[in-house]
Amino acid sequence: MPRGPDFNTVRLRTALRDLVALSTVPAAWVGRDPSAIAVGLADVLFGSLDLDFAFVRLRDPKGGAAVEVTRGDAWKSFPEWLQRYSAIGHFSHREVIPDVGAGGQPCRGVVMPIGVDAEGGLIAAASGRTNFPDEIDQLLLSVAGNHGATACQNASLLHERRRAEEALREARDELETKVAERTAELRRTAAELQEREAKIRRLVDANIIGIFIWDFDGRILEANDAFLSMLGYDREDLLAGRLRWTELTPPDWRDRETVVLREHKMTGRLHPFEKEYFRKDGSRVPVLIGAATVEEGGSQGVAFVLDLSERKRAETERLKLEERLRQAEKMEAVGRLAGGIAHDFNNVLAGILAYGDMLFEEAPADSARKRYAQNVLAAATRGRALVEQILTYSRSQRGKRVPTDVCRVLTETLELVRGSLPANISVDASTSKLPLIVIGDATQLHQVVMNLCSNAIQAMGAGGALHVTLEAAEIFAERALSHGTLRPGHYVRLSIEDSGTGMDVATLSRIFEPFFTTKEVGRGTGLGLSLVYAIVTDLGGAIDVKSALEQGSVFAVYLPRVEIARALSAEAEASPSASVS
Repeated sequence: MPRGPDFNTVRLRTALRDLVALSTVPAAWVGRDPSAIAVGLADVLFGSLDLDFAFVRLRDPKGGAAVEVTRGDAWKSFPEWLQRYSAIGHFSHREVIPDVGAGGQPCRGVVMPIGVDAEGGLIAAASGRTNFPDEIDQLLLSVAGNHGATACQNASLLHERRRAEEALREARDELETKVAERTAELRRTAAELQEREAKIRRLVDANIIGIFIWDFDGRILEANDAFLSMLGYDREDLLAGRLRWTELTPPDWRDRETVVLREHKMTGRLHPFEKEYFRKDGSRVPVLIGAATVEEGGSQGVAFVLDLSERKRAETERLKLEERLRQAEKMEAVGRLAGGIAHDFNNVLAGILAYGDMLFEEAPADSARKRYAQNVLAAATRGRALVEQILTYSRSQRGKRVPTDVCRVLTETLELVRGSLPANISVDASTSKLPLIVIGDATQLHQVVMNLCSNAIQAMGAGGALHVTLEAAEIFAERALSHGTLRPGHYVRLSIEDSGTGMDVATLSRIFEPFFTTKEVGRGTGLGLSLVYAIVTDLGGAIDVKSALEQGSVFAVYLPRVEIARALSAEAEASPSASVS
């Protein structure tokens, strides 16, 4: 429809306002990267020029990937056309798309390259206005695109300028230091300066490898940041002459280094080999180092150093994992063997119980034979419970969790212990007069007491007294033991103290590992204390062990009393990994 002069005047004023606004935008882009400039350009086009769709692609003047930003919605046919247009590479001229609408919705679009052959990128826009893009639209789009391309070019130039200024500043500082320290070196010939620059150019600052220039007198003449960071030094240490590769090498590596240096002087190069360097803090860093002399027969060389700390750490973790896997395989094999043996032994116990019942019934009342038969039945019954516990353990099942009086379990277990004690060993027990209740399995607790007492008795081969104490313990704050951590709450504390041979620190750190034993071959499986630890921790408890050579050992087992044991048991039931392993 025809439009009057008033409309044209308003349109012209609007265009002038937009043009003025666009001219101020580049000031906000100073110092910004290409991606931020592209976003800002797309926002300005879409928000200021009454567009339905805006697409901006800016190319990185430094050769990096192009940045693309889209704003608004467009008819499906226009983005598809734009994609084909970009794929073909038509970037040499401006192109107006008169009708890219669909479904009865008119849409007009325009694609404008930025720079010659779109070297700066392109702008694409679409609008439902019937006269889009008119000359003013194209003028504003062209001005905005050129502003964006100019901003990118300026950003690249600014980046290069800052980098050049930083390089110039570092070179100036280094030159001033050398002027102050070695005035005579400034009188070198042009050839000597070029040689020095060639050495510095070799110090490419690689992020994954350290590089330094050295001489046979032990000095480190130059080094890149990767090498300095590897050893914890800074450039001031280097400039002050505090870095000497002879002093960085630990004494136990110097004989080896003397050999390789002899080879280096003869061949001019040093094949890569592993060694260690001292860090500034006194710790060591494992490295792989190779070197070559700067010139044939010269006294200076370039060394390339690779930090092996992560590789060594990964290798250590791999060895630990393999050891745990071997232990797990052993435990699985032992579980299968124990299951088979326990099943057969259960049949033997069934026969003992049957004959014991017959002897008990036939024995006269209040006779010694009656008491002997009763003891046989009690021992066989306990053996059957123990066999059932072994079968449960071999199937990786949890034992029965019921309220259990630890005082009663301890009393019954000590009766069996006293029945097989050597004549030179005595047992002194102190227990609570009141029941001490935990949520657990009596057979498992019997195993804990029996294993700890058996180990203590074997440690006292020369005789002595075994002190057993059972008491209530209150933990008021979280407490770390030698093997586990206790929450605040009510606990049962079982202490077994012997006067035996004791253990050194190395042995003490491994006593709960499966298959670790200090006993003679054939006298121990290394599973007793491992089983004790599994039972105690599965019940929410912890173990504190103190020992010293020739001073005996004290094993203190803490088990949560029923007040908190129920809460721990509920947590364990909810956790699929809570079974004894």
